[in-house]
Amino acid sequence: MKEYVVILAEKDMDALGRVRCWPQALAARCEGEVWLRGIFAQERLAKEIRQLPARQTYLLGTGELLFPEGGLTPVRTLPQLHWLPLTVFLPVDLPVSALPGEVSDRVSLKVLPSGRAEKGAAMLTGWPLWAAWVETAPRARLDRLLFAASASGQALVLGNILPAIPGREYWMRESILLPAGFDFEFPATWELIHKKFNPDNDAILLFDESGRMDKISRNHFVRATRSAVRLTQI
Repeated sequence: MKEYVVILAEKDMDALGRVRCWPQALAARCEGEVWLRGIFAQERLAKEIRQLPARQTYLLGTGELLFPEGGLTPVRTLPQLHWLPLTVFLPVDLPVSALPGEVSDRVSLKVLPSGRAEKGAAMLTGWPLWAAWVETAPRARLDRLLFAASASGQALVLGNILPAIPGREYWMRESILLPAGFDFEFPATWELIHKKFNPDNDAILLFDESGRMDKISRNHFVRATRSAVRLTQI
């Protein structure tokens, strides 16, 4: 089985939160970079690894030689590094998944009750309820979901077919989440907020009924697996 080695800039280390629960992945620091190994794939890297802001991706050959993808000639040798499991390598302040401890942006907008029925795209629920549901949920259900956790003991769950547990349901448009049964006062508000606060579409904007907004990086969300939930520190 092919083993890949991925190199990131140390400044991009926070992106590792999305793959922290990979069971065999190892990481080490090397001259301002973060090296990953123990990543195996039959054909190509999984989507989560492909989405990392990698500087280089190599195939590891015999004798610790590193080959560029598709290349037949090694270009360097794997250095002797202090390899650690990802769950140990990542510092305490970079959890598996987390909602922001502070609100990134605050806006004052009118969010009003609406008679429209929209499909639920997210749920905010208590962490114990979410963790207990994940332990017994079928794999097919979990594969459709992502989650992020907060230090205050809540889980924000995104995906198709939300869990049947107590919580607040939200609907989504333009990467913006509004409580079910509510809408902005003016239709143009959706596009304006998206362009102003999330032009790169790299975050989720979570609104409550008062119009307060939390901006949550997409990097804080991970796949809903039992191992990821067990490793999340609340």
